[in-house]
Amino acid sequence: MTGARLGSALAAGAMALLLGACGEGEGRSSEEAAAATADEAHCVQPTGYERSLNQGYILLYRTMDGFSSLDMLPWVKDDRDVFGDLLNDVADYAGSLAEELEELDEEDPVIDLTAGDPLPPVIQAARDNLQEKAKDDIGGPFGGLEGRKLERTVLLMLSTALPESQAIVRELARRESDPRRHELLAKANIEIGKRLREVNRMLERDHYQHGELQEAKGD
Repeated sequence: MTGARLGSALAAGAMALLLGACGEGEGRSSEEAAAATADEAHCVQPTGYERSLNQGYILLYRTMDGFSSLDMLPWVKDDRDVFGDLLNDVADYAGSLAEELEELDEEDPVIDLTAGDPLPPVIQAARDNLQEKAKDDIGGPFGGLEGRKLERTVLLMLSTALPESQAIVRELARRESDPRRHELLAKANIEIGKRLREVNRMLERDHYQHGELQEAKGD
C-alpha cells in the first residue's frame, strides 16, 4: 500500500500520544475534562480475551459490509423478481448490521473494526482470491454469468457465506458478557437465519430436483 511506512509511523506516534493522554488527568479545567471523556473511554486497554472477540466482530463486519453492496450491482437494480427482491433484502439487512457494528466501534472501547486482519495471512489471501473470482463470475465488466446460471451461482455463494456469518454470530454470543453486544448478536442470529432460509428455499424450489442441483435449461 502506498505510504504504508508513513502510515505506520503516524500510527505509532498517535498511539504514543494516546497512551500519554491516558495518564494525564491533573491540570485540566472541568470543560477540558468533560470534552475528553469520550476519548478517555478508549484509553482502557482490552484484554487478550476481548481482542479475540474483536477479531470475530471484524470478520462479521467485513462480511456484512460486502453483502451491503449487492443491491448496487446493475443486474440487481434492474431485477424486480423474487430473486432481486431477496438480494435487496440481504443487502439492506447487511447494511443495517454493518452500521450497528460501526456504532459499536465508535462507542465501545472493546470494539475496533480497524485493528487489522482477523485471519492468518494465507487464509486471508485465499479468501481474497475467492472473492475476486466471485466478482468476475457474477458481474465482470466484460461478461460474467447471466440468467439462471447467475441466479444459481449467487444463491450458492450466499448458502455458504450466510451460515458462516451466522456461526460467527452464535460463537460471539456464546462468549459475550456485555448486554448491549449480546443483544445485537441475538437479533443478528435471527435476522441472518431468516435470509438463509429464503436462500435455501429458492435453491430448493428453483434449482434442485429430487435433492440434487440441476443445470438450468438453456445454460
